[in-house]
Amino acid sequence: MKLSLKRHSFILSFQLFFLISDLVFNCTSIFFNEGKSLTFFYFLQDSFLLLLLASIIYSCYSTTCYQVGLTDIIHRNFRIPVFVILCYISISLSLHLVTMYYLRNGESPKVATALLVIQKILCPINFYFSKRSVLIISDPRYYEN
Repeated sequence: MKLSLKRHSFILSFQLFFLISDLVFNCTSIFFNEGKSLTFFYFLQDSFLLLLLASIIYSCYSTTCYQVGLTDIIHRNFRIPVFVILCYISISLSLHLVTMYYLRNGESPKVATALLVIQKILCPINFYFSKRSVLIISDPRYYEN
């Protein structure tokens, strides 16, 4: 696929960077057990997830299809990926908050373990749908007149 504008390749590389950083964060999160480093680590991961969602929504709104009023095409193609990304962000944020709360109290709850398992299951699903939506939105046909 050839991208005609530099803006599309820049946004595509930005979105792929956010996806890969989330994958790296998920793979290395088990190595951090300290409070301050874990807090910073979780903050970065959640920030990158929100930036990924914002960049996908920005890309959808900047298409020619959206600007001429063909929002049903955009809605049909990106309804499921945005829903999956929102679910993944909510599960990740819940896991991070529960983990930080129980780290402060010195306990290890079953809720955090269950959220961790759900997050690890949703991670490849989120990666698939996010990458799919990033590649679909970078299609030059959405930007042709």
